[in-house]
Amino acid sequence: PLRREAFLLSQLKTPETWRGSVVHQAIQMLVVPYLPNNQAVAWDQVIRGALALAERQFQFSLHRRYREAGVSKKTAREDYCALFAHEFGVAIPDAQFRAALKSIEHALRNLSSMHDFLRHLGGRNYYRPELAISAEYNGARIKGQIDILYGRTYGKYGVVDWKDYESLSGSDARLQMSLYAWLLCQSPAWPVSDPQNIELWEVKLGEGQSVCHAIDQRSFDELEDFMYKSTEELRVLCGDGTYNPRDLEGYPH
Repeated sequence: PLRREAFLLSQLKTPETWRGSVVHQAIQMLVVPYLPNNQAVAWDQVIRGALALAERQFQFSLHRRYREAGVSKKTAREDYCALFAHEFGVAIPDAQFRAALKSIEHALRNLSSMHDFLRHLGGRNYYRPELAISAEYNGARIKGQIDILYGRTYGKYGVVDWKDYESLSGSDARLQMSLYAWLLCQSPAWPVSDPQNIELWEVKLGEGQSVCHAIDQRSFDELEDFMYKSTEELRVLCGDGTYNPRDLEGYPH
């Protein structure tokens, strides 16, 4: 029971993160299937499907179906959703929900207008949406979730990272894109050793823009310095990583 409770709490989303996950799911389920054969995407159909998915997920969360016996992410599939507000009995105003739907449509409409990028993305050897990849570094498991990995030629790949919000201070994705390239270079499953063989696309759906990040060994050095400092700071805070709940009493508020 405690493990299930911990899992449920870990799945709770804010309206903002939920909105983003709907956009990601819609692209994965409704847009990616058009790409291999360079088919014209039926965008109105995609948007209707995305909004219907959002409606189903919101109702699933509103009625707290995630707490029903026998219900899991596996059984509920794409309809699964658990929002913080619903778990703690806080009402989400209808205006806020409608604004989320409008934002989802706005992101997908912007993607539909990015004709050059979509042409570049289409017709590739293969696509791997939502690819989980990880590697060991400094005694820690470093994980990444690639929105889309596509094949170019042998040993050459492309990575797409969807950003569904408008950035007020410019792009902050370069370090994240470096991580994706670093993980691919570390993994024996992907025959790539040079980061310059990986196209790294940050797609700003809130703005309808795409940026291709150039990553090299210097970028990897910067990333590894960041990861080393971060893992050492976590080790100082958490000791051996067992996270024994009894130790929480020793932390200052």
